[in-house]
Amino acid sequence: MELRNILNMVNILKNKKIMIIFDRGYISTELLLILSKLDLTFLFRVQNKRYEAEKASMQSNDEFVKFKIHKSRRRRISEEILQHVEYIDEIDIRITKIILDTVEEEYLFSSVPFEDKEKCCMSI
Repeated sequence: MELRNILNMVNILKNKKIMIIFDRGYISTELLLILSKLDLTFLFRVQNKRYEAEKASMQSNDEFVKFKIHKSRRRRISEEILQHVEYIDEIDIRITKIILDTVEEEYLFSSVPFEDKEKCCMSI
């Protein structure tokens, strides 16, 4: 369903720049693969207790990390998605940590680039 909707949107908007914003609960390895493959700009608000390894690897409140697509994540990817994306081991994801007025931490996962991504990319 998500793949079909995204492909329809890309087809309708053709050569326009697209940024898709997702609320909590939508992020998945499948979606990250699709969006990366289609070279779409995205931003996810990430639920607490998700992707703890990536969050813990951060050295600052805004940086790129390597989102590893290891076996346990790959097993959850549907055959439909695997037909549309080639095998990749990792995706560069920008993680931005925001401290809310309530002192809660909010995390955003995105593909929004820095001016010079190479200076801020690290591996976990």
